[in-house]
Amino acid sequence: MSARPFFKSLFSSVTYLLSFNLFYDLAFQVTLSIWFDVPLACVAVAFGYYCCISENASTVGVDVIALILHRRNEQIRIAPTIRNINFVILGVGLFVFGWKSVAFGIGFSILYAWILRHMLRE
Repeated sequence: MSARPFFKSLFSSVTYLLSFNLFYDLAFQVTLSIWFDVPLACVAVAFGYYCCISENASTVGVDVIALILHRRNEQIRIAPTIRNINFVILGVGLFVFGWKSVAFGIGFSILYAWILRHMLRE
């Protein structure tokens, strides 16, 4: 087995952390309207997952589980599996964040997983 996916995943994780911290420190914010911002964020998240998955890498997040399940059984689609794992996480978060945040998270997960599924042509 090649070490390339490991190093690609490591690179994507470091890049993510550096980008996240850079934009957080810059206090960079583009807020127009929730009807524009949420779909834009969903496209950005789906595109990030797509870039990693299409290069045989991982974000080293919940997609790892989906990728492992997909490798063992190609009938298991990656995007819906990521979405369903997020639902489980959101279900646990219900006790911490409340129903409004969880409802928003479910909607967000549905939309970005749908976009990702189309990007991956699943």
